[in-house]
Amino acid sequence: MLWWFAAASAEPFYDAVEHRVVVHGSDTQLRSLATRELRSHHLPLVLRTRAGAEERVRPSSRRVGPLVSGLIVTLLRGEEGAEIDVVIDARDDGGYDLATVRWEPDRVVLEQGATHAQMITEGPDVAELRERYGIGVLVGVGRDWDPLARGVLRDAMERLTPAERAVLADLPFHRTAAPSARLAERLDEGTPSAVYAFDGAGERIEVYDVAVDPSSSFRGSPWAPVHPSVAVVLHELGHALAHVPDSAMNRIIAADDADVTRIHELEALERPTPAERDEHEQLVHTVLARRAAAEGHLATLKEGAPLVRAWLEATGGETPTRYGETSPEEGFAEAFALHRCDPEALARAAPRSYAWFEQTDLAALTLSAAP
Repeated sequence: MLWWFAAASAEPFYDAVEHRVVVHGSDTQLRSLATRELRSHHLPLVLRTRAGAEERVRPSSRRVGPLVSGLIVTLLRGEEGAEIDVVIDARDDGGYDLATVRWEPDRVVLEQGATHAQMITEGPDVAELRERYGIGVLVGVGRDWDPLARGVLRDAMERLTPAERAVLADLPFHRTAAPSARLAERLDEGTPSAVYAFDGAGERIEVYDVAVDPSSSFRGSPWAPVHPSVAVVLHELGHALAHVPDSAMNRIIAADDADVTRIHELEALERPTPAERDEHEQLVHTVLARRAAAEGHLATLKEGAPLVRAWLEATGGETPTRYGETSPEEGFAEAFALHRCDPEALARAAPRSYAWFEQTDLAALTLSAAP
């Protein structure tokens, strides 16, 4: 995974693209190349430990993993400010050897470590997931909720606050192989791990097969890695949080439609009973009151999701990824996901967004805008 800052941007810029190390050679050759690249940029190499201690080292040092030299070369031949989080090796015991190499203004920082557990572990059963996190139904659409998919969902829900989980209570999740043809038309190239859908079929988050695929990258640190699919599910949960007022409005509209249908049924009666006349009067009063109360909310929602607008006003739309530049909604969701997976990275790349997420009660803010 390659993260970079655009040198031409006035603000730090953070982005993610699939990245493969293209530098080849023997261990000795790679170490020599890394040394030359560091010298040409006048940058020292700093090894940072899990405890936070830092020490200057040379690429020739045996404390630097052999493949890391290739990462350093790739980093310094790319864009200034890049950060590479990559799986160096997947071991037979299910663990991963991981490394992060980061280009800071006056140095290159290396973090390398191993985790002896999989980045995704098997999640609890469906009933426990629903009870623990208050989520809605878990629907299988051609796919069962296999243990690893449940693990991705658990890891994402764990990174929400209890208040956020309460706001999203009963949000359904669908497990399917890939997006439907109709939904795929609205997506960018490729299939994401998950998608938030809010259409005629209702509100839901769909989780696809690629969510449980092995990954060549990670989020977070080499000592506390987060599978990229967890970040994608969090991105979609960010959309769901932002759309809480829309969901509430949809429920109001559905109730209004049902009441209006009943009003028409009562008006079609030739000889309504006193009880039916009372019901008609009460329903008309309810519908008018509901519409009056909803009028202001509709006007607000037409301006965009209040949660997204609040983030936009506070941060100037400081998005941590290039994809986030496509719209304020995507910028918000990208910042939200990175804040929950790797807050230190968000603080480096988008400090105003980091501060806003640290200080803002998202659940309270989005509920305050709901009718």
